Amino acid sequence: MSEKKPANAWHDVRGVTYEELRSAEETVMKRYGDIIDAPRPQDPSRKHASANSRAAQFLPFAALTGFDDEIAEEGRLTDTRIELSEEQKEQLDRTLQEAETMVQPEVTAVVFEEDALKAGGAYVRKHGFLKNVDFVNGILQFTDKTRIPIHAVVDLYLHESPEETDQ
Repeated sequence: MSEKKPANAWHDVRGVTYEELRSAEETVMKRYGDIIDAPRPQDPSRKHASANSRAAQFLPFAALTGFDDEIAEEGRLTDTRIELSEEQKEQLDRTLQEAETMVQPEVTAVVFEEDALKAGGAYVRKHGFLKNVDFVNGILQFTDKTRIPIHAVVDLYLHESPEETDQ
């Protein structure tokens, strides 16, 4: 015959009363009291792992290899190429023709470099001395052997040479 428990009795989610827990604790102590406080057996042939080594097994890991790289790549911003107006194209052409007549002028070119991995690109500045303007092949060649396609140039600044400022 089952004993009816009062509705307001303390219990955990399994319906175990406090009295039942106390009696279970006594039973556990009767059965296992001799080994509860005993030292843990240790194999003498195995070295005890440090706390850091034991904790390392719970560190997070990358379940999907390369996923972090993909997210970083997706979040990387690129610029869109600005289309030059006819006036800007004519001004750039005049500056290129003027640079072609000069002997290794000091220039700064603003160049749009296409991104190899996604749509768009980035605007970069190339500063140096211009060795050659090759209109036939569409290349600007600098004295440091850098070659830039003319179609990638968005703007070109000619710097005054020291001998021009002395006059």
